[in-house]
Amino acid sequence: MKTFLFLFCLLLFSLVRAQRTLDVSGEIVFPFINQYSAYGLSKKSAKKSIKLYEKLYEKAKKENNLSDEMRLFALVKERGLLYNPYVIVRGSLDEEIIVYMDSATYQKTFVWNYKFEELTASQSFLWFRAKTSRLGENAYWLTEFNGIYLIRDATRSKHTSKFAMDVYRK
Repeated sequence: MKTFLFLFCLLLFSLVRAQRTLDVSGEIVFPFINQYSAYGLSKKSAKKSIKLYEKLYEKAKKENNLSDEMRLFALVKERGLLYNPYVIVRGSLDEEIIVYMDSATYQKTFVWNYKFEELTASQSFLWFRAKTSRLGENAYWLTEFNGIYLIRDATRSKHTSKFAMDVYRK
């Protein structure tokens, strides 16, 4: 009976854990502004950016007008992820999700070895695959990195607008 109970608990634990794991795959989006983390910023810039978000969050909270971005900021701050790297992935339904990870895993992705202009000129994009667990809002935590793949798509435009290229360079 004890063995049966142990196996039942083990099976139940495995099922609950598997339900919390989500496969994520999609195109990597290159943001023009790093708005979901202070990773890679100087200490001065990070403090300034976080202070600004905190001020905007408090104002929006008082007015009962929290946007998705402000709710995400509160979640990230609550989880202690303000200094963690992330990748934005556009899924199959054109939804954008933010996948947070630790610095060591981020170094494995080598996402930023690619330049947006070069990918556009070669009619290519990056496809991200991983297993994640949901944090809340549209934020996820990376549990298993499965790879980034360079995909060529001849139907994509070879050009970006001058505005987009200028903003990206800053």
